[in-house]
Amino acid sequence: MNLPADVRVRASGLPSVIRTVEEAIKLIDANLPPDLARLPRWTFARALLAEVMQTRKSRDMKAAVRQLRQALQNEKWLTSGCEAGRFDPAVALRQNCSSILASSF
Repeated sequence: MNLPADVRVRASGLPSVIRTVEEAIKLIDANLPPDLARLPRWTFARALLAEVMQTRKSRDMKAAVRQLRQALQNEKWLTSGCEAGRFDPAVALRQNCSSILASSF
């Protein structure tokens, strides 16, 4: 099942892009060190992802992706929109990507 948008990751030993719910679950189950995988932020993300697989509801998907992104951000592994190779001025303003904004115009 595809995620609404690719999630870009910057950490050695992890995939650089997560595109599906299955890839996200695999990242948690197979790629995270066991001590990290047991942390509540990761167990909660996995539980929400598993719920999406069962319900396929967009509400559940939004909650699961939000928690996955939060867990990745807590580890400093989430690549922001400024660094992901996509440029959206609105995102750049929200994320304070002033250097990218200045060079775009």
